[in-house]
Amino acid sequence: WSPSSEALARVFGGEPVFPSGTTEAAMPFEDELAKARQAHPVFAQHFLAFDELKGAVNGGDVAKLMGLLRQELDRINDFVSVEMVALKNGLHVRTKKLSHGSADAVDASGLENLAKDIMRLHTFVETNYDGFQEIMKRCSETPQTASCSWFLGRVETAPFRHHAFDDLLLPLGQLFAALRQQQPSTAEPSIRKLTGQALPLSGEGNCQSFFLAAKDAMQAKVALLKHLRPGGAMQKAKTTQGTRDTSRVVGELSKQLVHVYLEGTEGPQYKER
Repeated sequence: WSPSSEALARVFGGEPVFPSGTTEAAMPFEDELAKARQAHPVFAQHFLAFDELKGAVNGGDVAKLMGLLRQELDRINDFVSVEMVALKNGLHVRTKKLSHGSADAVDASGLENLAKDIMRLHTFVETNYDGFQEIMKRCSETPQTASCSWFLGRVETAPFRHHAFDDLLLPLGQLFAALRQQQPSTAEPSIRKLTGQALPLSGEGNCQSFFLAAKDAMQAKVALLKHLRPGGAMQKAKTTQGTRDTSRVVGELSKQLVHVYLEGTEGPQYKER
């Protein structure tokens, strides 16, 4: 099955998907932030205080700026941590119900809400990271605050940047797979064909390359999970205390399913990841 951009757009809920060789023009960060706040009103008041930080940079007050940067980073770290725990708990409850044969584990509206929650938090993380980068760029361009640009290193290693979103996708994909088994397929014929031909025996298939910016990768992954069985398995590993099991994702199989190309930092280059 060789998908067209229109077919993939249907898989991705009508969002535009760009074939190789095409790109989407980048927007100023202020517009990106406003768009994210409008799209996710529940999180609107929790995004980076960009205007306040920008004002501190323009004012040249290093002490005030550093205080705001630390405050905002701590606040965003805490917020993302709380939301990740909530998502993991929600998925755990549903997968546990599914293993016990409970019918209410895979209701369509509940899974759609979980998928939206994952994408919303991922957007929140990426948008705030972009905001910190923009502030650090402004710092380096302003003589009075150039000494503050080192703070980007702390942002790079901050906890909010290192939560494993992919660990949420395997249980979500398993729940969507169970939902598809319970419901008759409503997908178009071209979409239904995808499942059977996603993993050809030869390891090679008739395909077309589509490029996504890094910030759109999670949306694409979640959209694909609604139509494809996840290519991975849960592996149980004992903790050091020996009293609890922790789940780890084994993702080797997924490498045969999808290649994701991330936009390069310069020009139109892309790299596989």
